[in-house]
Amino acid sequence: MFDIVTKIIIVTLLNIKFIGCFRINHEMVDSTIKKWAPLIIFHPEEKFFPLSVEEYLEHVYPANSDGTPIKNDFKNDLNNNLPIGRSSHGVHLTTRMNLDDLKSSLSFLNGRNPDKFSVPSYVIVNECGMKKRSRGNFTFIASYWFFFPYNEGKKVCFLGSRIPVPFIPVLNKCLGVTKKIGNHVGDFEHITISFNSNYEPIELFASTHDIGAYYSYDLRGRVFRYKDQRRRKTLLKHINFPAEVRLDRNRPVLYAARGSHGLWGDRGRQRYYKLPNLYDYTGYGVVWRTWEDIQIYHLKYSKQPDWMQFIGKWGNPRDGCLWGLCELSDAPNGIVDRPVDFEC
Repeated sequence: MFDIVTKIIIVTLLNIKFIGCFRINHEMVDSTIKKWAPLIIFHPEEKFFPLSVEEYLEHVYPANSDGTPIKNDFKNDLNNNLPIGRSSHGVHLTTRMNLDDLKSSLSFLNGRNPDKFSVPSYVIVNECGMKKRSRGNFTFIASYWFFFPYNEGKKVCFLGSRIPVPFIPVLNKCLGVTKKIGNHVGDFEHITISFNSNYEPIELFASTHDIGAYYSYDLRGRVFRYKDQRRRKTLLKHINFPAEVRLDRNRPVLYAARGSHGLWGDRGRQRYYKLPNLYDYTGYGVVWRTWEDIQIYHLKYSKQPDWMQFIGKWGNPRDGCLWGLCELSDAPNGIVDRPVDFEC
């Protein structure tokens, strides 16, 4: 009996980490992360769904910015030959097949409908310990990452081929030439939630392209309420983010924009850029229950897959650029090279 009790105590202690004077139970952390994993709803006209990173890597190769393959082609050995860290700087993960051919029919760029297939979400956990925040103790931060093999750009009105300048449509009509700008291969979207020592959320950050909104958790109302925003120089002084992110049985409900997958707290037309005017459109279509296939990595003690250390571009090099606006834009960098949403 003593041996059995001793073994139980040892196993329990192995799953508990002491930070400061607070004990973090890894099993509780993982359980909390799954409990608060978001419900993502796609636009009913969505054509480009999420995909696992592992499947995506089977269809791309590491190349220089001019498309020239580098020596380490990792098709047959993903873990050993994928450039990581400094060696991956400036590297583009380029499609093996011609991009126009891939877009002309269904391909891996369309991802997998998460209502029909199992598609993983990836969570990175940063354990902070005892930090005083707005309510309770700031104990750990969970960033939920979602990978999309293709980002569909936005239609932009130009004055014409001889005067390639963005132009605001008159009465919603383009008097020049319309081009789709900002397409790119490979895309990560994410949300981040900070938790206190009671394993309750404190704040949520919802990523929308390279901007986003911060929400504070209202425990009584059981809703996340708008607090602040992260924005760039878009000539919009203030972006009208939804006032709330509602819950569905403890799970934040986010709406992924059609084609571009920016995450918003409500359905409708969302304006996020001026000159040219750019809008996201969200609606009620396919539902992704992200907690059904979730991979959790703790920064301080879990071994992360090599692809998380790839800091290059996650898609083809840019092409067809006019005045800094590209029909095919550079893909974003890897997730370790993104701004921090919450500081420990």
